[in-house]
Amino acid sequence: MVKMLIGGEQTDATATDELEVIDPATEEVYETVPAGGLDAVDLAVQAADAAFREWSRTDAEKRAETMRKALDLVAGHKDEIVDTLTHEQGKPTIEAAGELQHFMHGMHYYADLATKVRGAYQDLPSTLGRSYGMVIRRPVGPVAAIVPYNYPLTLMGTKIGPALAAGNTVVVKPASSTPLATLKVAELFHEAGLPAGVLNVVTGRGSAIGDALVTHPLIRRVAFTGETGTGKHIAGLAAPGTQASRASPRSASTSSTRSTRSSSAVSRRSSSATSAAPAGRSRRSRSCG
Repeated sequence: MVKMLIGGEQTDATATDELEVIDPATEEVYETVPAGGLDAVDLAVQAADAAFREWSRTDAEKRAETMRKALDLVAGHKDEIVDTLTHEQGKPTIEAAGELQHFMHGMHYYADLATKVRGAYQDLPSTLGRSYGMVIRRPVGPVAAIVPYNYPLTLMGTKIGPALAAGNTVVVKPASSTPLATLKVAELFHEAGLPAGVLNVVTGRGSAIGDALVTHPLIRRVAFTGETGTGKHIAGLAAPGTQASRASPRSASTSSTRSTRSSSAVSRRSSSATSAAPAGRSRRSRSCG
């Protein structure tokens, strides 16, 4: 059994059940992972929250360096990861290799952006003397990343890449059918020196842990890619009573079949749909950049 990664440690938390990962080619059990419950979600979010202070204050150049070092390790384990992805997801080897390459390319892009987060300065008209407005972009805290089965690495990268580069910590919830390559990549990021708790992976049935992750009081952003119905459900949980919870199917989520390169994220404190990217924060409002 391949265990979850929580707080830098491989663990099954208190899971007493397992999820079988089926090889689509043979329809046989390829591997198993823990069927995590509410306790696993809380442990992972608490670990992400505990790691946030240090990671958010880490120099942006150091964050980028750590991400690049992790990607070098991923490249060194390319064959193993591609083989795993083929067995759990069913992609031909050449397509699995392409997805891994896409993941690494995107993550390098986000690592390069870590030192390029910019705010804004604007002179304002005033009869009381010089006046100006400023936007300062800061990390917001622990982010939840919910990833579908069809592109488990690519669509994880579009979530954890900008979040990590900006100084946020992450809890990843992969699809229950394709958790293995995700767990391996997260393990390599930790091995490369990513501080414990910065990147966590919980495994389990979406029906059992999805709502708990989205509604956890310490989660500040939710990045999601999946089917429309699930997206509407997540929007309603993340921003109850707002326009996001009543969004049309087109704006509520990103279809896992029609658009696999983008993700929807819903602020638990805002009604706008955003990505898990660097966010500006002020006393009056919060919005993602």
